[in-house]
Amino acid sequence: MIDVLNPIRVALVAALSAALLTCNIPSANAAAARCAAQGLGTTSPLSAVVTANADATTIPGGVTIASAPSNKISALGGAALAPDGADAETYMFNWKYPPHGQGPTSSPNPRGWGVQLKVAGTANIEFQVYARGNAAWTITVDGHPSSDVPQTDSALAEGTNLIRFTLPNTGEHAIRFQMNNLSLGKIFADPGSNAEPWPATGPRVFFLGDSLTQGGPQSTGGELGSWIWKFSGQCGFDDVWDGGIGGTGSIATGTDGLWADYATRVATDVAPAEPDIVFITSYYGDRNSSPADIAAAFTRAIEEAQALPSRPSVIVTGTYDPLGVNNAPYRDIDAALLAACTALGVPYIEPRTGNVYDGSGKLLIPAGDGGPWITPENREMFIGADGVHQTDAGQAYMAYRMYNSYRALP
Repeated sequence: MIDVLNPIRVALVAALSAALLTCNIPSANAAAARCAAQGLGTTSPLSAVVTANADATTIPGGVTIASAPSNKISALGGAALAPDGADAETYMFNWKYPPHGQGPTSSPNPRGWGVQLKVAGTANIEFQVYARGNAAWTITVDGHPSSDVPQTDSALAEGTNLIRFTLPNTGEHAIRFQMNNLSLGKIFADPGSNAEPWPATGPRVFFLGDSLTQGGPQSTGGELGSWIWKFSGQCGFDDVWDGGIGGTGSIATGTDGLWADYATRVATDVAPAEPDIVFITSYYGDRNSSPADIAAAFTRAIEEAQALPSRPSVIVTGTYDPLGVNNAPYRDIDAALLAACTALGVPYIEPRTGNVYDGSGKLLIPAGDGGPWITPENREMFIGADGVHQTDAGQAYMAYRMYNSYRALP
């Protein structure tokens, strides 16, 4: 178990250093058994220059090398880019479905998505975006993110902005730009530069969960601050969909029942993604229901996912106890969920104990730290002031524990 009193270990966990990433990644899906094509993920600082209330490039002589939508970019985290209702020249995904999964959302949902492309012949790259509150981004160049957590800037104003970066040199670079509460228009670069597509490779991975998966208010960057991105980067997953919605669960449907339960969302949100892997994560919103009812609801969601035309691998993750007590009701719910998963041949990852079970219910040894994910000793560092959601260090820690659990699977 991690000793949070050791500052060296704390720093390693909080930053999720590149030492955690290995090219020998056992996987529950053979298609994912590869090294991260983007590099080893070490941070390489890259400063942003934000120009608010502007839509024409600030690059001298700058040219448009790509735009959303365009065949020059690969859009990640959704399907069918649509014009932003507040700015028709910028685009976003808008695929999460309230109420009760019966119709498309009526408000913009440009969260937790990104684009990638390759550029050459430019020292600068600039993104035209439309920003809303809590906007954030990450940029990764040749596999190296500019920071450990999503970035923002006080100069960023609600409306159209330009975000400009200076690249290390004018050679060829693989660029991934990920966004929260930003829709995207044009991409500018130096005169004489060019862009070409960088298609996503490997499996398409869908995370169906609640706010503990979506990205919560106690960490930076909204959806972009979720643990799923670091975890996916470690596993080499390019094509990732954040299907976390706060307040939902296998039974729970959020405030005033605005959203749908997991089984319903398999049809409305997961099916259109045609995923190769589906992680169904967290029962926190269901914890006041009976273990039998939770297990039955998860069973429905698992069966719906297994029946999708893409025939995805399904992996279920329980939830941590934010108090670190790891007793009732989590103990009884975990027992019921393990039985349900075993009956359906689905692996179960159990944060309450740190145990990992394969599809036959066999207990496996996690690769790395064992024991409960959250304890009374580490919760102050990893759980935020609201007592439930992860801090930035907690999101990194969740990715680390999830990675070690996932690679224990056969």
